Amino acid sequence: MLAGHYAHNMTTNDDQNPTTSGLPSYGSVPPPPEGSYPPPPPPSGPAPVPGASGFSATEAVSYGLKKFGENAGPILIATVLLIVAAIATDFLARALTGTDFTDNSFSIGGSISTIITNVVGFVIGAGVTRGALDITEGHKFDIVAAFKKLNIVNVIVTSLVVAVLTALGFALLIIPGIIVAFLTLFAIYFVVDKDTNAIDSIKGSLNLVKNNVGNTIVLILLSILVVIVGFLALCVGVLVAIPVLAIAWAYTFKVFLGEPVAP
Repeated sequence: MLAGHYAHNMTTNDDQNPTTSGLPSYGSVPPPPEGSYPPPPPPSGPAPVPGASGFSATEAVSYGLKKFGENAGPILIATVLLIVAAIATDFLARALTGTDFTDNSFSIGGSISTIITNVVGFVIGAGVTRGALDITEGHKFDIVAAFKKLNIVNVIVTSLVVAVLTALGFALLIIPGIIVAFLTLFAIYFVVDKDTNAIDSIKGSLNLVKNNVGNTIVLILLSILVVIVGFLALCVGVLVAIPVLAIAWAYTFKVFLGEPVAP
């Protein structure tokens, strides 16, 4: 009877003490209030990029062919005009320096003519590269806009440094020259896309090629095959092969860097 009376009093006291009503029993851990959990941390590492994994050289060329088809008119017009400009520059440089086309002997005039022609060729190549990169970024091909984006000084300096290093390499039993040319394949891409100086562009190309040696070699071989096919198509196919490969290499540069590419 006393036990029952004691239990009744305890129940009555709990009901009368609001500060203890509804609290968890001794030894249990109360759950945190709703909404008090912190948001989960963002995933570590770079976000997945379309095409960043599983690169395929054939996929790069297919992409180039597709984008060429979407921009065929402006690309063909620009290609013809740039070829004419390169030829006209060579004629003009030879005329100004008094160099004969049939004279292969060393001369100061001939050297100046060659330098002028090469520098113009460097700038033209950089403009085409910039236009191809614009396509991979989702823009229509516009060669005038591409040239406006160029840092001409960086383009010329980087191209000359690469040319000198390659020439020195070829002077050392050819193989070093091939290696230099291979490792600096993407130097001009860094210049026109990242506006880096000559040294940083060459370093960037070296690291990019080093990390993608196999894929780069396969794309080189496939590019040679595409050019051969272009020549076999009465040489007219080269007008298609060159821009297709320009876009394919721009696509490759973006994918190797893990950057998004326009579908």
